[in-house]
Amino acid sequence: MISNESHEKYSPEVRKELDATNWEEIWPRLLKYAESRARKFRLLGITDLDPHDLVARAIALAYGTGPNKSYRNWNKQKYQDLTHFLISVIKSITSHTYDQFYPIQKDSVSLDATPVETGELVPLSPKSPETLLVEETDYLKLKQSIQEAIKGDEELELIFVCFEDGIAKPREISAETGYEIEKVNNALKRLRRKMKNLLKN
Repeated sequence: MISNESHEKYSPEVRKELDATNWEEIWPRLLKYAESRARKFRLLGITDLDPHDLVARAIALAYGTGPNKSYRNWNKQKYQDLTHFLISVIKSITSHTYDQFYPIQKDSVSLDATPVETGELVPLSPKSPETLLVEETDYLKLKQSIQEAIKGDEELELIFVCFEDGIAKPREISAETGYEIEKVNNALKRLRRKMKNLLKN
């Protein structure tokens, strides 16, 4: 974490604009993006991203009522449209969720210039290679790239099928595949290395 002195405090006046928003029009667009985002991360073993929850969390941050008083200011110079602003917040939330699921490596580079702000501190959220891969690739291409990367590795191929079925926790994968927990954990480490190689290539 770093000091938040260079970042603006939450601007409560934006709430008037949020209150006047036609949410019936915007919500479906936000939900569609959240569903697409969650679907892609599911390929990497992140199965607990609920699209409706992602939209609700983004809106809460815009209102300044996120967890622990966290918030996200609407930078209208960068996002003139509210929908695009909230999409950027959903994008940030999912990236942060992935980084929590898989600890960030020391060589990861932060490309997020507008992290979610909490009180007077700003959590640094450097993006992992996998996160960047998700952002730069559509669903089908991402799936194909992963399948090609793990081709011939029977353990990873079976684990990837588990991911697609919403099974991602090591113990659940072990129960589904019959592999010992240690074998599953080693396979997941191997999969992570292959994801990094995908980005490099």
